Order: sequence, then C-alpha cells, then structure tokens
Amino acid sequence: MASFGGPITRDNTGTVRRREITLTTREKQVYGQLWAAADTDQSGFITGVDAVPFFAKSGLSPQILGQ
Repeated sequence: MASFGGPITRDNTGTVRRREITLTTREKQVYGQLWAAADTDQSGFITGVDAVPFFAKSGLSPQILGQ
C-alpha cells in the first residue's frame, strides 16, 4: 500500500491537520491511469480545460456533474 498526504484541514482549535490517504497498489495504478487520461497536456495539473471533456465521457448528466 502507498500512503499519501491527504487534504489539509483545520480542526476546531485552528490546528492544521493533514489526513493521510492509503491506496493499494491496484488503486494507485487505476487512479494514475485516470489522472493520465485527464491530464491531456501532461502538465501535472488538471484544469477546467482538461476536466470538462474528461467528465463528459462519464455519461453522467450535466445536472449531476454540476453538483
């Protein structure tokens, strides 16, 4: 399993916390493939220009995608 620093949040005292995310090897492979498919310009970032066509391929309605 691979562990990654997760989202940074603040608790109710204002202390910054980072939740650790653990992925199996298979999950890391699948999400890596999804990232590569979405990051079409291989910039390392997924912008709106990248995200719109990627999510449009999901088959979900615009109403669901807009939530």
